[in-house]
Amino acid sequence: IVYRSKAKYVISTGAAPGLLGLIAGKLMGKKTLWIDSIANPKKLSLSGRIAVYFVDELLTQWPSLSQNSRARLFCDSEGPIQREDRINDILQRWHSSTV
Repeated sequence: IVYRSKAKYVISTGAAPGLLGLIAGKLMGKKTLWIDSIANPKKLSLSGRIAVYFVDELLTQWPSLSQNSRARLFCDSEGPIQREDRINDILQRWHSSTV
């Protein structure tokens, strides 16, 4: 799917199968974004801990995880609109760097 789609970016929301897509995308030179699972407030998910070595950006909603890893905080009390804006900012930055 990653190869056939000709996409510039590969994004996964924390599911383990998405990790394989991100790795494939990275090997093909695509920009990659991992949004870690909301279910893990104490540590990154296992897939997230693996993804940190392959992705261009890794986002979490838990402040403690953004301080102790390569993950960046994308929300706490901001609400859904601000979270979408944060992700859109990343995609716009990537797009402007490839144009």
